Amino acid sequence: MGMVAELRGLYDEALEWTREALRIFEELGNHAGMAHAYGQLGIMARTRGANEQALEWTRKALQIFEVLGNRNCQVDEQHRRSPD
Repeated sequence: MGMVAELRGLYDEALEWTREALRIFEELGNHAGMAHAYGQLGIMARTRGANEQALEWTRKALQIFEVLGNRNCQVDEQHRRSPD
């Protein structure tokens, strides 16, 4: 729902949905879901010009992907945070 809201330009709503998803993933102990939610929060922060916050969220995603041994997502997250 967060991604749909973001695509529709509803950034505050997208942020709420993504934070709720993160809360649920944390409650369930779903580390892959947490990493993806952190990555999405990083994308949204970067889109809004909050580069420091974007970097923080992306680093959290990368740390989890590294622990999970998910190299594909690590590369994807590193690509997302690199300057355009």
